[in-house]
Amino acid sequence: MHKIVLSDSDSDVSGELDDAARSNKTPAVDTGSDQVEQAVITQADVDEIDLFRKRSIEDSPPQTSKRRQLSTYRSRRSSNLEELPLIMDAQSEGQKVSLALQKLKQCQNVYDFSDSDTQLASKEIKRNALNELIDFVSLAVMPLNDRFHFEIFLTFSRNIFRTLKPKLKSDVDVEEEEPALEVAWPHLQLVYQLFVGFFESFAFELGLAKKHIDQTFLLNLLNVFNSEDPRERAYLKAILHKIYGRFMVFRAYIRKQINFVFLSYVFESQPFNGIPEFLDILASVISGFALPLKDEHRTFFRHVLLPLHKPARINFYHASLITCMVQFIDKMPELTSEVFDALIKYWPIASTSKEVKFLTEIEEILTGIDAEQFKNVIDPLFKQLAKSILSPHFQVVERALMMWTHEYIWSLIQENNTRVIPIVFRAIYKLNKEQHWHKNINTLVTHAMKSMLEMNTDLFEELALQHEQ
Repeated sequence: MHKIVLSDSDSDVSGELDDAARSNKTPAVDTGSDQVEQAVITQADVDEIDLFRKRSIEDSPPQTSKRRQLSTYRSRRSSNLEELPLIMDAQSEGQKVSLALQKLKQCQNVYDFSDSDTQLASKEIKRNALNELIDFVSLAVMPLNDRFHFEIFLTFSRNIFRTLKPKLKSDVDVEEEEPALEVAWPHLQLVYQLFVGFFESFAFELGLAKKHIDQTFLLNLLNVFNSEDPRERAYLKAILHKIYGRFMVFRAYIRKQINFVFLSYVFESQPFNGIPEFLDILASVISGFALPLKDEHRTFFRHVLLPLHKPARINFYHASLITCMVQFIDKMPELTSEVFDALIKYWPIASTSKEVKFLTEIEEILTGIDAEQFKNVIDPLFKQLAKSILSPHFQVVERALMMWTHEYIWSLIQENNTRVIPIVFRAIYKLNKEQHWHKNINTLVTHAMKSMLEMNTDLFEELALQHEQ
């Protein structure tokens, strides 16, 4: 299992945080390259993580035989719990806070869900306590005290931070295998709901919270992104996004540790399940980069993001990687040629699915660039597309030819037809003459032939004559 390692070179970040904590003020840092004052979770994110739903152990969806169950959640503090009075029944605010603190301590007990018959009463008491705490935090009208902040961070740490089991090798294709779901989710989900809700509530106070977030906390948080359970990673993404937005002193450190994960995956084949979530977070970070881009950010683009096209297993994060590519090109259009150079450099030889992904990325980028940038990539790009058009795999051929049906891409080709047509003519003409076994491909080839004829009849006829001789 991949493990993030703390680097000694980050001591300056830690010192800055300590100074800020002593002064009890939000650290003032240069945000020139990180214009994200507060992370925002979209409605789609809320829907994905099912933020406010409460459910009992009995309500948990049944596990099917097709999906693996994962128990990384081992008992460390498994005391039998006693039912406490309801928080809402307390007579004063002080009594409510006192009861809430007692229930937080109860929730710091961790139970083993791999055995569904043990400590059922305590598990249900903890579930009820978590639901109560979610309501208590959401109804707060002012920040709660330092003791409450300490206990809620401790509750989160004891429940969430754990050693994840390494994934065993399987005969099933890694792209097709269902992710393993965490059997302790009935409690984990509520702990995540409590922590996310706390960050969003009036109970949260930045000056108090920053005492409990340091590099060790962040490393533990980043390591849990390796969880196989996608539901858990969705919550983690929301939490890290909020921390990145509110604790500016840690932004460079978080990016550095994420970069380490990426580089380990690319160059050391260290598997890590949270790569798409990290890329999603970075996409929003990139959109806030100030112009002109700093050298640090260009280095990140060239030496960290672009090499992510290299691994064979790219499917699970490729959509998020495309978003990052588009964000960088929007910031600095001159990077377009570097993206296409990287795609051609890492172009797959024996992976149909990866080649289709690359063609999808090409189309996505072409639809957002201007005519000047298009001119800079014509030769290498269309030489590669010509090869894809003659691929023995029909999905690759189909995806390459579909670009001719996109209105904006068609207009770019038309404007530069004297350069584009000679490069791709042989491939399209050959495919048209031989007739493909797939009906849809023949339709696309006919469309491409007609398009070239309409764009430049003289050039088309000249090239056709050459290929007939």
